[in-house]
Amino acid sequence: LEMAPLNGTVLHHAGLERWEDAEVVRDHREGSLLRMSLQRDGEEPTEVHCFGLWAFWLCAVEPGDTLEIAEALEMDVEHGVVSRVGEGTGSVQVSRDVDGAWQRALLEEGQLTSFQAPPWLRPPQTHKPTAGRYSYCKLSALRDHTMANVWAVAWENAKPGAMTKRTGPKVTNIAVVDPSVGDLPCSEWLSNQLVPHCSLQLMLKPPWPIEFLPFLAVGDVVRAHSVHVQRKPRFLNMWSRAYSDVAAFDPETKTLQSTDPDKQPTMAPGELEMAESLREWVKAKLSRESISAYLTLLSVLGRPGSDSNLKDLIVEVLGINRARKEMLVTDWSIDSPVRAQTFAEKPETIQWLFRNLQVGQWLKLRQVSTGGLSESEDEDTASDTRGPEFPVQLTVNASQVTLMPTWCYDVSRRIAQRPGTGLPEEAARLTAAYRERAAAVEQATAAELPPAQQAAPAARVAPAAPRGPGLPMPNPPRPNAHVEAMPRELREAGARAAAARLEEAKQHQQRQKPQRYEQDLQPPPKEQAPEQTPIVRRDPKSSRPARLVCQYSNSPKDVTAVAAALSPQAPSCLLLGDFEIRTAQGFLKAGTGPPEAEALLCAACRACGGRFSAATGRSACGMGRSSEQSKRQRRELPCGHFTFTWRLEGSFQISSRRPGSSQSLVVGFCDETGELFGVTPRDAALDAAYLQEVQDLLEGLLSTRSSHVLAVVRSGSGAGGGDVEGGFFLEGTSAEWC
Repeated sequence: LEMAPLNGTVLHHAGLERWEDAEVVRDHREGSLLRMSLQRDGEEPTEVHCFGLWAFWLCAVEPGDTLEIAEALEMDVEHGVVSRVGEGTGSVQVSRDVDGAWQRALLEEGQLTSFQAPPWLRPPQTHKPTAGRYSYCKLSALRDHTMANVWAVAWENAKPGAMTKRTGPKVTNIAVVDPSVGDLPCSEWLSNQLVPHCSLQLMLKPPWPIEFLPFLAVGDVVRAHSVHVQRKPRFLNMWSRAYSDVAAFDPETKTLQSTDPDKQPTMAPGELEMAESLREWVKAKLSRESISAYLTLLSVLGRPGSDSNLKDLIVEVLGINRARKEMLVTDWSIDSPVRAQTFAEKPETIQWLFRNLQVGQWLKLRQVSTGGLSESEDEDTASDTRGPEFPVQLTVNASQVTLMPTWCYDVSRRIAQRPGTGLPEEAARLTAAYRERAAAVEQATAAELPPAQQAAPAARVAPAAPRGPGLPMPNPPRPNAHVEAMPRELREAGARAAAARLEEAKQHQQRQKPQRYEQDLQPPPKEQAPEQTPIVRRDPKSSRPARLVCQYSNSPKDVTAVAAALSPQAPSCLLLGDFEIRTAQGFLKAGTGPPEAEALLCAACRACGGRFSAATGRSACGMGRSSEQSKRQRRELPCGHFTFTWRLEGSFQISSRRPGSSQSLVVGFCDETGELFGVTPRDAALDAAYLQEVQDLLEGLLSTRSSHVLAVVRSGSGAGGGDVEGGFFLEGTSAEWC
């Protein structure tokens, strides 16, 4: 162990992380960790670990910044020598070239608590616009549990793929990158341990079908506003919320296309230059370098004795069989094309993929395996003598298929191997036979469907806004388009589910629609208060039991006890089980009596963040508990602002059920979309029927003594005391009836 000065240039860093060995501290910044790669003159890059407040302030450094560290502790670890910046460092000077002039900032150990970072070393302080402009953050400078705005580049589709959430929106995840990766090769952007693996969630709100989720290509520039940042080891996730907006940049029209067809995003001055700069950066990198170190060729996959499993391929689509969810592809390294069969955890993922596939596209297939179908499963090929039998059978997860641009290095190399005069004779024959067979299968399957279902796809309405090539969207189906083939049981189940959703929507609309009679047109007397529908409270022992369930895992091996969660060494993300819910409190933390759904409702000001009771919110929007009594007289909140959002906010007190253990903790929650109780806060605030549903679920949770599983995120000083303002927070959990 030696203390020595250390000077060098920042190559890249992993972003702000949580130091797992850090003890519980009052200031959460003291538990921060920053791992970076520093290039010293004439030497190999050095890995530097910054701890505590050093990490918190230095997380905004960018590639190309120079650091002058007064004293760094050199330590020998398993993978080499690591320099440590922490207690005893003394000072660190950061220098950056800003518009041709070098700017410097000095961090001194005794003044870290009161350090005032200059604007060029300070991440944006808010995700809200200031003077009509948004501030954007580099991916490596994002901080856990914050809202942020970012510009990034789409890199690949990620698991689990396109799917419908329980609350209705359709979502999909993409991996994204930006210039904070420094000079790393493109093939290391998702594999290097000192670069965060960032993902961005795209959301499509009802009633748009899942087919209209964008199918982005590698290199597409995206802009995200007000996304929620969640940090995990090696991963940095950006989740879309109801108020978030994600849009893709179209380089031809120089406009943004939102992932929500109902929105028309605009660009502030200077944002067009940001988008074009990102586009030029990624094109300069990808046109010279390979996208992955795991790429191989079909000629290698078909070679005997080759290690062909879990490799990546870049192929051109020659044919599509939507009925069997497979493609005919080639990378022009072999004479004959091959079949690629897709699979996914949810059928929606495959449906979304094949609605966006077109002949002639180039695709990246990640983690491809060979021999996915046995001869007994391939009944169609065995029974149809016209169908070609290909020597290689590929299997790929539909969520890991990504569209590739033709200008990138890997695609241009494969295009150069393609014959200039068209398909070779054997490949042309096999492709024609495959397309003919695919059309015959689709026609035969469509003929078996009822006429109503055959006409259903033609009734789909496309978005009014035109779609540019930067954000490929499915074309409206032709009148004679064939219906996708699916098992009869699945079609019947889908029809029943659609009918149930339609009936539920009609009932909801009927409850929300005001009854306009002549007597309602007369304003009520001023002294007459709106009639309040009482909430029925039942004895918890006689209530219908309900439970908390988590979308991440239901395996008992993943569940942690309450006692383990209170340990200082516990990770920041936990699955808790084997507990009971003692009580529930509203956001005001008042009262010890039976839980009330009304106490969970609050009106949160969008301007200043102030929270007020449900009665104050109803008065501000000029509405009683039911919409029939609405006067539509909008008033301001006590803070002086008008705009606000409804929330179901509060906390659960849970305690361990294990014998001999009486430990308990408080888990806070804040629901704006209806994910927790299945009812949106606005509906609960303005309709007594929905508020009663929340009340029944709340009482059902208290009556259940087992089978709860919830996911919590631990942060702040409450990681041992159960403080709602800085302890355990609910994430990805919902309540359902047992």
